[in-house]
Amino acid sequence: EWALGGHSMGGYNALQLAEQLLLQNKTKNNPHSIVLRDGSITRVGSQIVAWAAGTAVENVPNLLLAEDNVSSSSSSSSSSAISPLHVMVLLASNDKIAKFASREQKRQLLSKKLPKASRLETIQGGNHAGFGSYDTANKSNGFDGPRSISLEAQHEEASMRTVRFLLDEK
Repeated sequence: EWALGGHSMGGYNALQLAEQLLLQNKTKNNPHSIVLRDGSITRVGSQIVAWAAGTAVENVPNLLLAEDNVSSSSSSSSSSAISPLHVMVLLASNDKIAKFASREQKRQLLSKKLPKASRLETIQGGNHAGFGSYDTANKSNGFDGPRSISLEAQHEEASMRTVRFLLDEK
């Protein structure tokens, strides 16, 4: 089993791929198993991590609907239980790119797009570029927002929160 994740547009891609895999496999007994081109079978992780993504709610797929379709079309006598989908959206407080336009937009993401087991967390003092390693001059381009913590501190915080999420720790 493996997880999907990404930063910024990669986070949106992970969310969209999760939706496609759920819908593609909705009629199979185990919706998290997919057949690869070579005929082998692999399991799709039931955990999605989106760093600095998810705030453009209109671009987030409706994972509630996709998960409901899978649950309702799966055989109730199936010996393999369907794992619920867990999503973590990790934002940074000073990010000027991935930010909610309103509290209503945040509520809409959590109540209408993502499963109930989803987490929305924020790294205080972090910015958009701080999720990656392309901040070579330690400067903000104005779009990313000012970072008030070190790049290393943001990397450490993002890594710790992601690991806790993947290991299902609070």
